[in-house]
Amino acid sequence: MLLDKIPHNADDAVLSADQHGEQQAALENALTELWEGQYRIVAKRFFLYKARPQWVVLDSYTGNHIQDELGGKREFAKTGAAGFDGVSVWKIGLLSPQRVAVAMGYDRLPDGGAVYGYFEVEKE
Repeated sequence: MLLDKIPHNADDAVLSADQHGEQQAALENALTELWEGQYRIVAKRFFLYKARPQWVVLDSYTGNHIQDELGGKREFAKTGAAGFDGVSVWKIGLLSPQRVAVAMGYDRLPDGGAVYGYFEVEKE
């Protein structure tokens, strides 16, 4: 699975569907609304960013890996919109491209952490 090829910070926890489910749903809904039919989510993985969440750090970390290791090119990026700190969509491959999005939720948890996700998306 494409999402398994993108590493997450070892300090961050992989979330099950019932862990911080409200934040997971809010992030997914914000992306669906933002994309307005441009992309459709087909797979997802969520994580808990524990240490002082910063979109620019997450975007740089994942973006470098997607570019250098998977040959991806950034296709879409947006920061500071309703429901999320930032989102980037990456196109991987030419003939039958795959797309992956990385996004971080806007709302912080009581302990200061934030939910972020990796999404396999298809262009509609």
